[in-house]
Amino acid sequence: MGKNYQNYLNVNSEIMETKKCTACGSVLPISEFSHHPKTADGLCNVCMSCRSAKISKGKKKQQPGSNPQLAQFKPRELMDELRARGYKGTLTYVQEIKL
Repeated sequence: MGKNYQNYLNVNSEIMETKKCTACGSVLPISEFSHHPKTADGLCNVCMSCRSAKISKGKKKQQPGSNPQLAQFKPRELMDELRARGYKGTLTYVQEIKL
């Protein structure tokens, strides 16, 4: 066990060295699980890799999608169109070029 991990006990009061991830079903060492003070064994029920995958998937969902109607405009035309629609402020435009 790593030096930052204390002895974690399962429901039978036995010292745990491994735990099963509820997301992927893998049996992993307890060093692969984050601490969680509200669980009986003091560890999260999902391993760190599954948790980070879920978080990154959620962040991708939150990214705003493109507007296909505005995608046809060139940068200058886009600024004029947005002004005509009543938008004010700073426009940050990132141009993506595929090689």
